[in-house]
Amino acid sequence: MAKPSTKPAPEKVPATRVVVKGKLVKLRARLLPSGGESFYLDYQENGKRKYDFLGLHLIASPKTSEERTANKDNQLLAERIRSERELQLSKNTQIVKASVQRKANFLLYLDEYTDAYPKKDARVIKAMGAKFKKFVGEPDMLPFSDVTVRLCSRFRMHLEQSCSGSTPYNYFKKFRKVLKQAVKDGLIGQNPAEEVENRYSEDIEKEVLSVEEIQKMASVDCYLPEVKRAFLFSCVTGLRFCDVNELEWKSISGTVMRLKQQKTSKDVIVNLNTTAMKLLGDRPKQATKAITKKGEKEIDKKAVQPVAPVNPKVFTLPSSNTCGKHLQNWADKAGIGKKVTWHCARHSFGTNLLLTGADVRSVSGLLGHSSLVETQKYVRLVESLKEKAVDNLPEIVF
Repeated sequence: MAKPSTKPAPEKVPATRVVVKGKLVKLRARLLPSGGESFYLDYQENGKRKYDFLGLHLIASPKTSEERTANKDNQLLAERIRSERELQLSKNTQIVKASVQRKANFLLYLDEYTDAYPKKDARVIKAMGAKFKKFVGEPDMLPFSDVTVRLCSRFRMHLEQSCSGSTPYNYFKKFRKVLKQAVKDGLIGQNPAEEVENRYSEDIEKEVLSVEEIQKMASVDCYLPEVKRAFLFSCVTGLRFCDVNELEWKSISGTVMRLKQQKTSKDVIVNLNTTAMKLLGDRPKQATKAITKKGEKEIDKKAVQPVAPVNPKVFTLPSSNTCGKHLQNWADKAGIGKKVTWHCARHSFGTNLLLTGADVRSVSGLLGHSSLVETQKYVRLVESLKEKAVDNLPEIVF
């Protein structure tokens, strides 16, 4: 019986090997039956994989200097051909990208991005998109090639002029995010918004009304009394315009207001003080149903007269733009020397609470902040105001 062979099995040689691994084109060597190798290019063009055989070979185990020189020359030539092919493909890719930029619609891409955005801050992305469209005049088409550094810079300046607080920073941050994704998708070569400074501003002092300034406004008539009533109510409750505009009587029970904030979907409970209750006024009488000989009618209990359906809203306000114009005119009339927006009411509420000694956790809950980090800007402002108050004390001569 023959003994089994103790010789090791021959090492398996791969059928192909990568000689040079480029970005777009690989140089490979294919094993030939003779033991030598044949060079070929491996790349993709127009979505299809291609192989170009170069007719250049390597001799297996070269024995003479001529054979070794031939192998060296053939490999150098194959590598040079690979480099030239990659350069050509790169140029073609750039031409295709430039063509895509001219034709692709950034506004359509922005819509698709916001519609598919899965995270919690989707509302901010959509609001930013609406702001950008309004800024560019809401055209049907805006090529990617028109989204330049200059346009991005102008948009950032527009946000600074038309928005307040941290909104300009947050909106432009989302704008950058959209363009960053466009780079990943191969629609643009680089993000033009990255060239524009996006400085975070925490200077809310100019957006805060002191108790004295609120009193000055309360003592002066506003062209639209309902704007005055709603704004002052926001000053003592911290409601945003969107929330005070949609506030319904069903959210108020006695001296307690319960509602879900539109911006954050966070539930807040606010105890209404004497000023807030006076601003609310009397709750409208609810219509009740009574059976009469003529049938069922909605009648008022006291007047026993048919009445119209009761408006569920606490305030009847015009658009936010109209409110903003009348609000600023009213502030100017009262001698308030600063730009006053509806958000000033919210900032003033948080700051004035802290100034009267409220703890930061309570203020955070009343404003509906998701974390204490958001409330810290009010704390820092209050500390700054206290320092200024101390500095402004008159000097005592002794």
